[in-house]
Amino acid sequence: MAGPVANRILCLDQFSHMGGGQRFLLDVIGELLGRRLPVVAALPGDGSVALRLRDLGVPVLPYALPDMAAHRKSSRDGVAYAASLFSATRQLLNYIVKYDVGVIHVNGPRCLLPALMAATIRGVPVITSVHLIFDGGKEFKLLRWCYGRKAVRAVTFGSRLMAQPFKELEPKKKHIISNWASREFFEAPLQRAAFRAAHGWPDDAVVVGVLGRIARAKGQRLFVEAVLPLLSKHPKLIAVVGGSSDHEDPGEEQSLRDMAAAHVTHGRIIFTGTVSNAAAFYDGMDAVVIPSLWAEPFGLVAVEAMARGKAVVCTRSGALVEIVEDEVTGLHADPTAGSLRAGVHRLVENSGLRVRLGDAGLLRAKAQFDGAISRGRIADLIAGCLAARTPAVSQQADSAAAFPSGFGAVQSPAERSL
Repeated sequence: MAGPVANRILCLDQFSHMGGGQRFLLDVIGELLGRRLPVVAALPGDGSVALRLRDLGVPVLPYALPDMAAHRKSSRDGVAYAASLFSATRQLLNYIVKYDVGVIHVNGPRCLLPALMAATIRGVPVITSVHLIFDGGKEFKLLRWCYGRKAVRAVTFGSRLMAQPFKELEPKKKHIISNWASREFFEAPLQRAAFRAAHGWPDDAVVVGVLGRIARAKGQRLFVEAVLPLLSKHPKLIAVVGGSSDHEDPGEEQSLRDMAAAHVTHGRIIFTGTVSNAAAFYDGMDAVVIPSLWAEPFGLVAVEAMARGKAVVCTRSGALVEIVEDEVTGLHADPTAGSLRAGVHRLVENSGLRVRLGDAGLLRAKAQFDGAISRGRIADLIAGCLAARTPAVSQQADSAAAFPSGFGAVQSPAERSL
């Protein structure tokens, strides 16, 4: 006999520290809570994301997932990941039973496979969100296989560029739902004066900056190379690098600081370290630069800066060209110091251009990248699966054929007590 329909949503992430994908997850969870839908979350650590979730009243559960490089994976990463799969799947199976889970939302590729294994065994539907570009290699092949499984009901892609490689995915599963700027970037009061005063910058200074995790692929070195000659020409120009290095590129920040210190204008290249209030950071800028050297799957910094009414200069990297309209809401540049310098120079010299691009960027951000619509669409998919939830027994045959029988034999503490 079929049991009662499950009614909780289990949200998974592959990181416990804050990044663009984790901001999206928090927004989606906030939308679900606003609809009075019960949510539990599972994270592989106890970082800032876990703290934010607990503040929202969401139970945060641990599960086994190893730390790995953010981009290209080593063979050691592969071994560690494979070794963790059984433990992670067993934990998720237990959580599905203990918390009466009716649908799983997977926010990242690394946690998809254990979630899919547990979901298939228990007959729980999966919604998964993509925030990166996968266009080849073993990871792409694995994801393509996962997306084709019966348990996966929908895959959301944050940009057209992310969706392009998955041409074979069933149309009914494929949803291009643009990523977005969180609500505070549209609603927070203007903080320009306070931010500048806190850093001792005069009001008439022209301040340009970059914000984000400091890594070679993010292009902060390109930014510094581009602006150094401009500092000598423009005495009121200040260049700001917001953010800090992480485990992926721990020495890059110090290398950039050394590079700036060797220049005669080093006092006007500012390193803020970790930025806790991104909206205030954007407010303090006259223009924001996105000097990415890798194919940006979306370009969250560009959208957030536009939401604060700032003109942007970005490299023609990945989905940035989908977001920033050249000569309309910002300026495009080749990923070279000379080309980026030319774009920054135009904005430094022309306050009217900064205002025009910033105003147009704000209008575009409100029309295209306000999260109320996008996060609502993702929440609709999750809630729809929850409402249409079929009893767990309906997919037991499919699970037995798909995965080793050992996984199906795993019992939760609740099951063992029956």
